[in-house]
Amino acid sequence: MNLQNRPAKVFPTVFCLCCLCLQAAATQQRLGSLRGQVTDELGALVVGATVTLTAADGVQNTAVTNAEGAYTFNSLSPGKYRLKVTAPGFNAYESGEVEVAAGGRTTHDARLLVAIAKQEVTVTDERRLNTDPANNADALVLRGQDLDVLPDDPDALAAAAQAMAGPSADRMGHRSSSMASPAAVCLLKNPFARCA
Repeated sequence: MNLQNRPAKVFPTVFCLCCLCLQAAATQQRLGSLRGQVTDELGALVVGATVTLTAADGVQNTAVTNAEGAYTFNSLSPGKYRLKVTAPGFNAYESGEVEVAAGGRTTHDARLLVAIAKQEVTVTDERRLNTDPANNADALVLRGQDLDVLPDDPDALAAAAQAMAGPSADRMGHRSSSMASPAAVCLLKNPFARCA
């Protein structure tokens, strides 16, 4: 092995490596970064928000906020960018222009406003209440012999009628204890219908 020629071979290799390192360092200094924090209108952190950064040429980068509500974009070319932040339950945030400087760290925080949920209910009257007595197929009408079976005692008759019709009261909430001898008893499930 010839030691005299060795420095001549090593010097060009070391020189090339140094040039590459300097070029990489210069390139990194020309790139910038953007970071920020996303909060709501009360200052609470918004975790999991989607942050979209769009360059002037239309190229998009996307990040998601972490547990501290922070986002970071590294290795950005210097220039102007548009920033958009979206999260469920919040109105979207859009910045006009964010300037990323060469070799610098730009900070841009975003504050999201809670979206007011708009809820619409449409009611249609497809089903109408029918008070026609002819449509009371479920009515129970007692006549003739059915009435003879009912007790003559007013209290017992009231109890039998209540058992057939269910609890009832007048407009004031009082129960009527005096009952005359009825010609017919009509029990309807429709409170607006009349017996035929």
